[in-house]
Amino acid sequence: MKDYYKVLGVTRKATAGQIKDAYRRLIKACHPDVNPSPRAAEWTRELNEAYGTLTDGPARTAHDAELKSEKPTRRG
Repeated sequence: MKDYYKVLGVTRKATAGQIKDAYRRLIKACHPDVNPSPRAAEWTRELNEAYGTLTDGPARTAHDAELKSEKPTRRG
């Protein structure tokens, strides 16, 4: 599962305003009309998905619950 907080670069305690600001900042840099990267459209979809989830109260609650229920993985 993707951690939408990481996608937007905000903490889990971020306010709606902080989420909106982060989204706007990132979408301006990643939008395919501005960014020539072949991955720009993919990044834009990911940002839109993260923003949509984190600004919808019930969806954000469900996302937080899923993040809490995931078992941490060990690296190394």
